[in-house]
Amino acid sequence: MKLFKIADLEEVIKVLEEQKQENIYDEIPIEESLGRILFENIMSDINIPHFDRSTVDGYAINHKSVNGASEMMPIITKVAEKIKMNSIPEKEIKIGESSYIPTGGMMPKGADSVVMVEYTEKLSENDILMGKTVSPLENVNSIGEDIEKGELVLEAFRKIKAYDMGLLAALGIKNIKVHKKLKVGIISTGDEIIEYYEMPLPGQVRNSNSLSLCGMTERAGAVPYNFGIIKDDEEEIKSTLNEALSKCDIVLISGGSSVGERDHTISAIESIEGSEVLIHGIAIKPGKPTIIAKSGDKMIFGLPGNPFAVLVIFRTLIEKYINRFSEKDKFITALFDTNYHKAMGRSEFLPVKLEERDSETYALPLRVKSSSVAVLAKADGFIIIEKDKEGVSSGEKIKVYEL
Repeated sequence: MKLFKIADLEEVIKVLEEQKQENIYDEIPIEESLGRILFENIMSDINIPHFDRSTVDGYAINHKSVNGASEMMPIITKVAEKIKMNSIPEKEIKIGESSYIPTGGMMPKGADSVVMVEYTEKLSENDILMGKTVSPLENVNSIGEDIEKGELVLEAFRKIKAYDMGLLAALGIKNIKVHKKLKVGIISTGDEIIEYYEMPLPGQVRNSNSLSLCGMTERAGAVPYNFGIIKDDEEEIKSTLNEALSKCDIVLISGGSSVGERDHTISAIESIEGSEVLIHGIAIKPGKPTIIAKSGDKMIFGLPGNPFAVLVIFRTLIEKYINRFSEKDKFITALFDTNYHKAMGRSEFLPVKLEERDSETYALPLRVKSSSVAVLAKADGFIIIEKDKEGVSSGEKIKVYEL
């Protein structure tokens, strides 16, 4: 029996980062860009704001006009004009003068600051008491203060968020280049696997992994293609794998990744001309027998049948690859609820349920058996116990990653 060589999780991530696919992009309207990954840097060709503007309702002045002013000793200024929104000021401000200005209004020439209306008192239509000293540019948003012309505003490989869309709109950008959505082929293998809508006989198991993988693929921003259930037959697996590779950028094969007599995934991959097995075996629990291979510039992942292992491998490896390693892992900090022991030498992924007690968040471990699917619905997240740790102690601060 051929045994696989175990690789550390860090080594596997490095191997995946080195794999490059052809740089194919779509050019799309920014209205359709949410969740897509930028293909190239976005540079600003304008200043934002493109004029000096007030950040408050008040009076635009030269700061020297109110040096020493206070509520006890206010200073009088003459009103030059009342500036309207969306209009260019007509009067230049001189020392001892001011102009009323609304929030967002354009600053007049000669003015370098704004006294908030709360610190002023109208004596007459032309005379205003100023009860506060101001500094140059106080309450002023100056040209290019938000974004300067030529500034890098969004980096390539960034996953577009809602506020990024607003920024692109503020820059007047209509279309952007984004990485083409990857197509992901999904294959389930096993003589015992049947469709989820069929009634299982003794020894049969409904296919849950395909639907889970389709959902996770869509959530990651890729397009899933379900190639159905294939029996434990090397030729059938090879034929379906070839079909999937012809249509997709990534192929996921659930089941058959180990080294037993009925595990044909590795031999099917190796029989494809030009294929290369990069990893067979990862020092993690669950997910140890995972296969990572490539055929040309297309990736193949051989996954265990264990539903939690499938989730772990997808979240920690496949999703990162789909997103071009553009996102950081999202986690919250919690206190571990009990003592938990594990074997040294491999990382362990443990599902947890979160519970609020005494203004603290606690993570309660959930025990997982290889065939368990219900535990994933009960879990709020999972923790990663590093390979060089023997476990987690009760009360220890840990990172909980979202499912």
